[in-house]
Amino acid sequence: LSAGPVPTSLSLSHTRVTPHRRSSAGYPRTGRGQEPEVVSAEGIPGFSQPFGTWSDFTPRCWRGEARKRHESSVIDVTRPPVGGRMGPGMLWFLLLVSVGTSELEEHFDPAKCRYALGMQDRTIPDEALSASSSWHDSTAAKHSRLGLSDGDGAWCPAGPVYPNDAEYLEIDLRRLHFLTLVGTQGRHAGGHGKEFARSYRLHYKRDGHHWMPWRDRWGNEVISGNENTDEVVLKDLGPPIIARYIRFYPRSDRVMSVCLRVELYGCVWKGK
Repeated sequence: LSAGPVPTSLSLSHTRVTPHRRSSAGYPRTGRGQEPEVVSAEGIPGFSQPFGTWSDFTPRCWRGEARKRHESSVIDVTRPPVGGRMGPGMLWFLLLVSVGTSELEEHFDPAKCRYALGMQDRTIPDEALSASSSWHDSTAAKHSRLGLSDGDGAWCPAGPVYPNDAEYLEIDLRRLHFLTLVGTQGRHAGGHGKEFARSYRLHYKRDGHHWMPWRDRWGNEVISGNENTDEVVLKDLGPPIIARYIRFYPRSDRVMSVCLRVELYGCVWKGK
């Protein structure tokens, strides 16, 4: 298996990973008046989002015409992880070096790894769903399944989420998954529901790890949600998440009741 041309002669230091050759992928300037050092891996299709969540270590990865760049992936490696922790971005960089392109494309390509993981079809059992609170048994975590209207039609926390968005819905996937997409709905309940979440945050963790907030490539945690009770809103996760546990924290910019139905999309993480 081959991952394409692998950058060689890397100089490793405490503050920076610096290749001796620069990528030709048209990397944008950083605002400091110069291009940062980059590591380039050619011929790895399908990625159009950055792969990193630690603000202290944020690799980026692009592909081709979607961002008007050459057909190559670019990883910007400019800062070290803090305290020895490894974010998904660093893990992705190590995967590029250690495994072949074919395996990565089959199992970890966000363009292909978009399978519904089992909220709607109940592959994820009720026992894997929990929440910080519920307004009633009929709006417990087990009723948070996208497309279904069991109970009173959704998970609804006991209290408002404004101004303190501390209420959460938690899903245990039982093993690590590579998550690329999430879907949300409000509480429709046959036309009787009026509650939905206009935005939300995601936290995640792996076995034995602390909860970590998901952030996009600009460092934003808040994800736009629903504007009505029944329409499904899908959100591509860029960067994707490698996790077993996921928490949805619904948000609101005013005092209002919120309810949530969700689905997770991705595939089983086959790494170690």
